[in-house]
Amino acid sequence: MMRDAELKMCGLLGARFKCACGREHFIPTKQVVVENEAIGLLSELCERNGMTGKCNLLADSTTYEVCGREAASELRSSGIHPHEIVLDNPRADEKTCEAVISLANPHGEFWLAVGSGTINDIAKFVSTKASQPYAVVATAPSMNGYTSSIAALTVGGLKMTLPANPPVFVLADLKVLCEAPYELIAAGLGDAISKPVSNADWMLAHIFFGEHICEFCLQLLSHAEPLYVQNASALKSREPTAIRALMEALCLAGIAMTIAGSSSPVSGGEHLISHALDMHASVIGRKVNLHGAQVGVATLFSVALYERLFELDVRKLNPYGLAQRYTALDEWITRLRRFFGEVYNRVFEQFAMKYPASQDEFLRRVECAISVWEDAKSMLCKVLRSHDELRKALLEAGAPTKVDELGINRGEFREAVMLARTIRSRYTVLDLASELGILPDELDELMERSQI
Repeated sequence: MMRDAELKMCGLLGARFKCACGREHFIPTKQVVVENEAIGLLSELCERNGMTGKCNLLADSTTYEVCGREAASELRSSGIHPHEIVLDNPRADEKTCEAVISLANPHGEFWLAVGSGTINDIAKFVSTKASQPYAVVATAPSMNGYTSSIAALTVGGLKMTLPANPPVFVLADLKVLCEAPYELIAAGLGDAISKPVSNADWMLAHIFFGEHICEFCLQLLSHAEPLYVQNASALKSREPTAIRALMEALCLAGIAMTIAGSSSPVSGGEHLISHALDMHASVIGRKVNLHGAQVGVATLFSVALYERLFELDVRKLNPYGLAQRYTALDEWITRLRRFFGEVYNRVFEQFAMKYPASQDEFLRRVECAISVWEDAKSMLCKVLRSHDELRKALLEAGAPTKVDELGINRGEFREAVMLARTIRSRYTVLDLASELGILPDELDELMERSQI
């Protein structure tokens, strides 16, 4: 018997509802199925959702062998005709998306992604561009984008999140998830465990700049936390209940993005650090790490940064003295060019959207932060978890907790922390810490404190 995942209990799948804030939402994803031998349910799900006829099946060379071939066979047995597109070591960027579109069957009526992060983002983007539905056969509990309404792509060298249609359904064979390379499972935990920090950053932008925040999303993500925090040690032994719980938590995070209409509920300064590292990797020719692994380590840094900010006695801060640290926007160009290479101008455009235009504006921002900080702390504490608690969960799961485990030079990570805030107009704890003088002054101490 088919069992829809934890999402079904929340009454969200395929639902139209109104939040307490009065905004109406519709969740296009109708089923999330995490079951043993779930591939055998693929045709049933397609037919149930009117996805018949011809389709484009997208996989990479690894995921095709894992279950892409079997998925294609299952579709053919029910009269659905898949056109198979199998990529070698794909990147989620505009060039790859253009290549996939050129390889697609123009008569295909829907898309099926067989894979995890990269394959899902490509399929989500190209299906949206073609105004066609798509579904996912997930191969690893490695990231939170399965059910989201965004595609994470590199466009013109800049990591971006672009609006895209969520899948009609997500199908995951539990046996396949359990047998996924463990670094992918650990990366999924790293991505999931960042939510308390990203929620705090979202709330920070709400407090300081009035960005809309959805209390329902915060509650939803809080509901998901026990699914992975309490099962962290069981992930290491690949216990099916723990793997299922992680997958369901990741899908809940994707649903939160769909409700919010952006990645804000699940992506704050910790994700920006990971994106900055990825962008720098292409400049120096370093291999790109798993996103979730980097996010987990960056989360430990970010939560330690919050804890340091909570210790500040803002009454002793001199806003005029802090304002003297202000540097004109143009003075950032050389540093951005050195770290981000040819795409520095795209980064500069993003940074300019939020960077104070003058020393006077910088002073006003600092004075505002000081005036509301005590009240802000009480709000932020409600969504944050402690550094020790998050680090314990990563350690229990055998997930990376140190920069060295990522194969990244500590100097590179240091620079990524300092420049990560420039790649998005989104305000995060990295901006606040820079404005209040914690960064870069205490960066080395913070890296030590966060035990990364």
